[in-house]
Amino acid sequence: MILPNFFLIGAPRCGTSSVYDAIRQHPEIFMSSVKEPWYFSIGVRTRPFQGPKDVDYNLYLSRPEYDELFSDVDGQKIVGEASTDYLFSDSALEALRSEFPNAKLVAMLRNPADRAYSQYVQHVSQLREPCRDFWEAIELEEVRKQQDWSHYWFYRTLGFYGRQLSRYFEHFDAKQIKVFLFEELCADPNWLYSELFEFLGVDTSFQPIVHDESRNDSALPKSRWAHEALTNPSVLRSLVRGLTPVKLRVASLRWLGARRKTIKPPGLSPEERERLIVGYKDDIELLESLIGRTLIDWLRCPGDASEC
Repeated sequence: MILPNFFLIGAPRCGTSSVYDAIRQHPEIFMSSVKEPWYFSIGVRTRPFQGPKDVDYNLYLSRPEYDELFSDVDGQKIVGEASTDYLFSDSALEALRSEFPNAKLVAMLRNPADRAYSQYVQHVSQLREPCRDFWEAIELEEVRKQQDWSHYWFYRTLGFYGRQLSRYFEHFDAKQIKVFLFEELCADPNWLYSELFEFLGVDTSFQPIVHDESRNDSALPKSRWAHEALTNPSVLRSLVRGLTPVKLRVASLRWLGARRKTIKPPGLSPEERERLIVGYKDDIELLESLIGRTLIDWLRCPGDASEC
């Protein structure tokens, strides 16, 4: 049985979908057809999440289904998956530390204020978020934690990369961990992929096809029928999930997703971004010490309202 030796561990809304699409083109890399299996984070839960439309997170894979995701490996040097909540999850950290101690880990990070807002807009676009005011949702975060909503609702908390990543540096050799920034992906994706391929020990001359349009941008829905087919729980959807293989379910959701037209939402204002960044200051400084890089631009709050 072949299992992963590479994990793209996070963070959500930091360009991981674009990276996943690009690196899976490499002939020496096999990525699971399900981009985010969530097995080591959500699959270990013993009770369902209680947030609105958390049903998708509650229908986790079994271990045999997870292992099946890698059944088509055909001699590739790198075998991986990209569950973006592993950076945040204590259970994922423990599982990777004990079961995959030699794995290579990559984190994609983004100005945490922009990341938080991007995820909020994503939930609004999916008709999941009941709050139509971003700051109201932020203020309700602690209540949602107490009510056992999925961690994907923790818009602010998920942006404390320093404290999350420090746990990984405690249990993995620093040479096994590579951190990239969302800004780098937007500015020069080919450079990023070359650096990533070098880290993974595969042919660095390979250039994946990079699309200019956003792979997984934050947007609001125009067409309700395709949107609700993707986001609303129903008897039919649950039945199809129970009767179809994992790979076929993923292909069906991608087909529907391609037909969901959207409009671009407004971004954070400089004042709103600064309001969030103030609370991240100590964590950003911790992150700087971990990765040996300056993140002064994040502290200056220039932000990146656009997706790439």
